[in-house]
Formats: sequence, C-alpha cells, structure tokens
Amino acid sequence: MNKIVLIVPVLIFIIAISGCTYEDRGPGVNNIYNKSGIYFEYPHEYTIKEVNSTNGVFVEGVSAWDYNCTFKISKESLDSAGKVNGVSIKDLKNTANLTKANYTVEEVQNITINGTQALDIIYAHYSVPYVKYESIYFDKNGKRYNILFEYNGVGVTDTRAVVAITGTFKVLE
Repeated sequence: MNKIVLIVPVLIFIIAISGCTYEDRGPGVNNIYNKSGIYFEYPHEYTIKEVNSTNGVFVEGVSAWDYNCTFKISKESLDSAGKVNGVSIKDLKNTANLTKANYTVEEVQNITINGTQALDIIYAHYSVPYVKYESIYFDKNGKRYNILFEYNGVGVTDTRAVVAITGTFKVLE
C-alpha cells in the first residue's frame, strides 16, 4: 500500500512536467499587424515578414511551434472588369483547375471578412508530400485579397491562426 501511495504522486509529477495534460503552449495573447493598409491579429508564436514580390504576396507568417504551419496574405489590383489576370471571384469558385492539378477540393463556402463576402476554399494534395491549403479570396476597394493558410504534413493544422486572422482582418485603405 505504501508503494502505491508513493507511485501515484510520482506519476502525477511526471505527467505534469512533461506537458501531457497541457494543450496551450503559450499565453492566449495575439500580436497585431497594422501596416500596408491592413490590420489583423495573429497568434503570438508566429513570426511575420514582409515580402516584395511580383505576385503580390506581401506578408508571410510562420509558426515557431510548428514550421509546417504558415500563412501568406497578398493583395493585387483589380482591373476595370473586377478581375485579376482575367479571373473573377466567381471564376475562382470553379475548382476544376485544382482538380486537374491533382488537388482534392474538400470544401468551398462563402464567408464574411471585414463585412465583405469572401470565398473560402479548402483543398489538399494527398500524395507525398501531403499539403493542405485554406485559401480565402475577397475583393475590396479595388484590390483582391488572398489569405492562404498552408499545412505541410498529415494532421497538421492551426485553427487558432485561421480564427485570429479571419476574425480580425480589416482593410484600412
């Protein structure tokens, strides 16, 4: 009986210090990005860098806890027909091109970002390497915005980043 009394507290101590019962890896405080005409909050463990490139990507974030979780935010100017490179939001809803490129489309839905209708497409590449994407498109003030979440590896996701960014994203220009 004395051995059981001694073993139970030791097991509880080992579990407690190993982190097996503690899911949150850090405080629930979000960082703020407020530049380039946009505002959003993102989980504190992500590092952000700004990128100048020809395809319009201008903010990238990588999780310090899991480098397989990233996001990219881009904006591109709309032409007079409300398109980018000849493609409208309605055209993006046709996912045939994703299927032709060996992606499996898991979900297509309309959501609201900053009071604007947005298209949310979740798709994955199921061969090696496994990659899952969530791509959110919306047009506002003459620009097309794309928020792209990328997860490399089976079972890798970070819904905290999706909720934080999409729930706080605002176009300021």
